[in-house]
Amino acid sequence: MTFKRNKIWWTDFSVNGIRYRVSLDTSDWREAKQKEKDKIEEAQTGKLAPAGRSFARLAFIQASERYLEQRKGRISPHSSETESYRMKPLCAFFGNRRLSSITSDDIKNYQCERGKHPYTINHEVKQLCALLREARLPVPEVELFKVPKRTLGRVLEPEQKLHLFQVASSKPAWQVAYCAALLTMNCSLRPCEIKALRWSDVNLSERSIFIPCSKTDAGVREVPLNAEAWAAIQAMLRRAEMLGYCAPDHFVFHQMWPESNPSRPMGKKGWHSAWGSLRKAAGFPGLRYYNLRHQCITEMIEKGVPEGVIREVVGHIDPEMLRRYSHIRRAARRAAVESISGARQIPVAQDAPALPASIQ
Repeated sequence: MTFKRNKIWWTDFSVNGIRYRVSLDTSDWREAKQKEKDKIEEAQTGKLAPAGRSFARLAFIQASERYLEQRKGRISPHSSETESYRMKPLCAFFGNRRLSSITSDDIKNYQCERGKHPYTINHEVKQLCALLREARLPVPEVELFKVPKRTLGRVLEPEQKLHLFQVASSKPAWQVAYCAALLTMNCSLRPCEIKALRWSDVNLSERSIFIPCSKTDAGVREVPLNAEAWAAIQAMLRRAEMLGYCAPDHFVFHQMWPESNPSRPMGKKGWHSAWGSLRKAAGFPGLRYYNLRHQCITEMIEKGVPEGVIREVVGHIDPEMLRRYSHIRRAARRAAVESISGARQIPVAQDAPALPASIQ
């Protein structure tokens, strides 16, 4: 099988049960097919080293760097960033340990010493297993932690929502966090979509924004802006014009620490710091930024927006995923059951227990 990676053709084939994956060092398809035949012949005569043999002898840090580099051409930028993030604690733990020497006991020790949520540890262990498979090494038997059921995301009541934005607008230092919150609350933008937003993605004449890359393929979409979201974009545009950061390739939410740089997105530290101080001042210390996305979906469902339209706006494919994020508030649920109250009289048998007066 031939495939392209960074415009260069590669081949992936097996001979006598041994897998080979090598670069063909050409961008021409016809030349690549001929070189593939030559590589297969070399493998059959024992002149070609199998894939992963030298990989397995590398130190963990070096093997992880090679793995991440190879993955860049096969997965989305967001997935690549996630894998790199998950690899960091693994590199800190295994360091210069040879990849081929890692055992199931080593992985169990990592699980015990990591000290994070089981969900996080499980994903990191899966990342380690993927690295071992890439090196053609046997994957040790590992028992993943049992993950507790997720609780429902928090949804603010109307007066709580108003209070949050009143606090956000009260301090100029919170302007960026305020505008980001408005965009997510009204357009259901994910944090990664907010950070990746450039001015070239903003259509000022149509009052909409285009999301070029997201967590999933369904996340690539065009989102119209309502009045609140449009006000947030206008505020960020005035700020960008004042700083001279409004070129098409500049980020709307750009890096501000340790130095201001419009060519780089806002870092996690600056993002978490701004949102953390804002929610604490508003009296919602446990409110996650992602809850604002839940809020947007919930409010659209309560307004009777069809599920198909909601999926187009928020970037979901699976209806089950949509139901997972929609947390209808208690008031809406009560209104739903109250709407059918007293619709008809229920006949009662003579020997039946007395019904409540409300339905007799």
